[in-house]
Amino acid sequence: MSRRALLAGGIVLVSLLLLFTLPLRIPYAIKVPGKILPAREWIVAKGTDGRLMTTLVDHALGVTTGYAILQFERGDAVQFSLHTALASGATVAANDTIGLVSSSSMERELLRLRGELSAAQASLELSRSGEKEAIVAEARQQLAHAMTAADEYNKTLQRQKALYEQRLISQEEYDLAQGQSRLYAIAIAIAEAKLQSVQSGAKQEELELVHAQIAALQGEIEVLQRRATTAFTLTAPFAGVTQRAPSGDTLLVLADNSKYVLLMPVRWSERKYLAHEQAVLLRAREVFNLPQAELLKVEQTAYNLHGRPTLLATAILEDETGELAPGLMLQCAIQCQPVSPWEYIRRKFQSVLG
Repeated sequence: MSRRALLAGGIVLVSLLLLFTLPLRIPYAIKVPGKILPAREWIVAKGTDGRLMTTLVDHALGVTTGYAILQFERGDAVQFSLHTALASGATVAANDTIGLVSSSSMERELLRLRGELSAAQASLELSRSGEKEAIVAEARQQLAHAMTAADEYNKTLQRQKALYEQRLISQEEYDLAQGQSRLYAIAIAIAEAKLQSVQSGAKQEELELVHAQIAALQGEIEVLQRRATTAFTLTAPFAGVTQRAPSGDTLLVLADNSKYVLLMPVRWSERKYLAHEQAVLLRAREVFNLPQAELLKVEQTAYNLHGRPTLLATAILEDETGELAPGLMLQCAIQCQPVSPWEYIRRKFQSVLG
């Protein structure tokens, strides 16, 4: 062996010794593919049985946070119409109207209740105003007749009194005359009460009953109107951008692009190198100025990918440059803790060997 070869070997050996003995730390990153998703999605779809369903999916949490179904009666004519300005890529603000649902049974029920309410209100006005004028006039005539009859008989009573005082009639005859006079007075009182009744209208209890019926009908109408406003007017739960529906049953997809979620498959053997809030560097062909993501969580349930146990890691990021879009595939580098040269080589061999 030549002297030059020995010198070169010695330099390599010394370099390796220094590399593995000195406290050097080498940056280590797990490189995996990743897919961009919106932070949240709101999906409007129709069911095979005519139902209208809305689903709110939080991709950051990995769960469905909201689910609603509009169920209609059999035979009900239902029409759903999206807002005319909602083309794919349209920007929508929170609580903007997305679409309207019209139901024939709802409209029929509202018409019926409004008709009953009008009838009850008319009945109340009639009860308050009293009986018809003809009935009131008849009661007045009856009172006048009773008073006239009482006045006429009062003259007879005065004559009977004079005869009694002159002892021309008996006590019994005079008592009968007084009793008849009291009957005429009672007849006047009855006629006065009847006149007051027909003039004042229904009793207080009857008026309270009509008031209760009106209040109940108004309550039912308010409930139906609130239902028509909330359940039959679809409004956006958050601000976002509309996307093209992926299938015929899906009517609309609203994506929350204020933040994005990055889904990455990570090998089971590399799970122990991951930690919350680790930086994730992104790279893609013909896409520049990509933002940096932050590791949010790692699922604890494994699945097989190409025959290898794999975990799903989730990162969160904001797109301040406008370079991202849902569905974009990226190359990701999860920045782990720096390691020693020996550990770096060991991990690389382990990664190659699988």
